[in-house]
Amino acid sequence: MHLVYLQNMPQLHAAWGWTMTVPSGLGFSCSEGTEIGGGASASFDCTVEPDANMKCSVETISVMCSKAGVTDTFNPPDGVCLNVGHSPGTDSNDNDSTLVWSEVPSCTESNSLSSGASRGAALTVALLFGFMLSH
Repeated sequence: MHLVYLQNMPQLHAAWGWTMTVPSGLGFSCSEGTEIGGGASASFDCTVEPDANMKCSVETISVMCSKAGVTDTFNPPDGVCLNVGHSPGTDSNDNDSTLVWSEVPSCTESNSLSSGASRGAALTVALLFGFMLSH
């Protein structure tokens, strides 16, 4: 009888890794860079940074795996996420997953400048009115 010691055996992961490019033109970027994800030990989180004069609906999003026929998404290294497959470009490729964002931020123009200007205008009118009443 032979005993095989497997305690330090590496875990099996996809050879390709999982990355997504941050979309442009949606009013935000990720503080981590333009490509999020990577291999099994990579971070799949994006800290949302609104573009100038924009505000966004969320502060963080994540790269997730969406498997065909399954409603729940998961962190790519935590399951079998075959977004590339073992035979890319062939009819027999076993890719059954796609990478998606946990949420796409909704970013809109920030009204902080216009609301500040409105308050300033209202204050000016009030001061002028008060000045006119005192004279």
